[in-house]
Amino acid sequence: MNMRLFFRRVSLAVIILLLLLLAWEAVTGAVDQFPRSETAGQKIETIIQIGFGILCVLTIITCFWQQEWAATIRIAWGTALVLVAGLSSLVWGPPMLLATLAFVMVALGVAVIFIWALRRLTGKDDKVGSSRNLVDK
Repeated sequence: MNMRLFFRRVSLAVIILLLLLLAWEAVTGAVDQFPRSETAGQKIETIIQIGFGILCVLTIITCFWQQEWAATIRIAWGTALVLVAGLSSLVWGPPMLLATLAFVMVALGVAVIFIWALRRLTGKDDKVGSSRNLVDK
């Protein structure tokens, strides 16, 4: 096995582990905070957080199976990440517009990097004849 392939597989494993950690934290955090949700905004944010956790798992699944859904799931995952980051700073505690914008920008950056990396590592580049799929190697 050459070093490039080794690095790609390790990178994919790290991303999958991060997605699993995010899924766990999102779902357990939402289950813990749902009873404390008093406003409609807090309840909506908590429900989106559970959806985000589920989308983390679906993102991992589409790396290996049902790859035709990968782009849609990843965009939904990124959208949920940005929504949770923005809404959480608005509905839990005093609303701070600058903090919300900062959280949204960081979440958007993380989503773009993850989606880009997953496309590269699972062979979902839009290049004709690209054979970078790690699952088949």
